[in-house]
Amino acid sequence: LGHVLSPLFLHQDMVFLHAQEKILSKRGYNTNVEGTDAKEYTGNILALSCDKGVLAFRKWMALAGGTIPWAPGTAPLPEREFNKDKLFDTWHSHTKDCQYCLGALKNIKRIRNGLIVAGSLALGLGIGASPWRLLVALACFGLAYGLEKFKGLFYKYEFEHALND
Repeated sequence: LGHVLSPLFLHQDMVFLHAQEKILSKRGYNTNVEGTDAKEYTGNILALSCDKGVLAFRKWMALAGGTIPWAPGTAPLPEREFNKDKLFDTWHSHTKDCQYCLGALKNIKRIRNGLIVAGSLALGLGIGASPWRLLVALACFGLAYGLEKFKGLFYKYEFEHALND
């Protein structure tokens, strides 16, 4: 659960950060295009105590040469992506290569299928029987529906600030 929900903060700002990366790259900041001298971005001021580590790192980078060299032959960054289906595609960007997510996804599918079977049995056995069986069936189907929604986060993890109330 924690592994799936931990990137929630990143997903909130992913579209913005993606756009900023492309804009700064086009302006020549920390670009990975061979043969160019990347400029160090100094357009922000970090005034909080929690930013001391970032400031220390930037000072060290300036002393050490200012940029991180890219390996020869490294392709330049692709153009800015506007397709949200690609930006929020969790399956291809993470899940398919993560043993923890694949294991969790497999377990979620098993539990969901078990809940559907249990709910169907309770419903089938519940005709003409006590209302508790109907309640159990509804609970099983409700939990299965919730797991189906949660399972979707392994494939697509979409977030828009406009919808965040």
